[in-house]
Amino acid sequence: GYTPVSNQTDYRGDALGYGWREAVGMLATQRPGKDALTDDFVESGIYRVFQADVPNGAYRVQLRMGDPKAPVKTCNIIIEGKLRAANLGMKTGETITKTFDVRVDDGRLDIGFSSFGQWAARWCINAIEIAPTEKGAADRTEAIKVESKPNDTPVLADKTDCGCGL
Repeated sequence: GYTPVSNQTDYRGDALGYGWREAVGMLATQRPGKDALTDDFVESGIYRVFQADVPNGAYRVQLRMGDPKAPVKTCNIIIEGKLRAANLGMKTGETITKTFDVRVDDGRLDIGFSSFGQWAARWCINAIEIAPTEKGAADRTEAIKVESKPNDTPVLADKTDCGCGL
């Protein structure tokens, strides 16, 4: 099962330990379809950062992005302050998965999304998966999965055993 996390959920490190650094200017969209994971998403045309408190260490971040009913233009991914992917585009109905290996040294993983350069440019995110990739981090944390849901509600999955992978 999944635990709801609204796209209006502000990051509060001392309370939730995850959320959007600034939860303004995002929409949650649901498109009827066959895949519950990719039929809904959070989207915006402005820079926003999803943050999760995690122990320092190495992590694999997997992002699923796409819109079943419209193209997505110029999506940029910034993780831990580094541009990891630029100008990603998805055709109508196309969902892509991007995987990044990252290191966290400050106890908080920052995953930024931006769009710029074209009229109607926007980013969208269907799902985020964060899993430790080194033994020390795996001993201290569990995998985290975030999925967008209708009614302005992306969700954070129940934490799963680290050994299960992505």
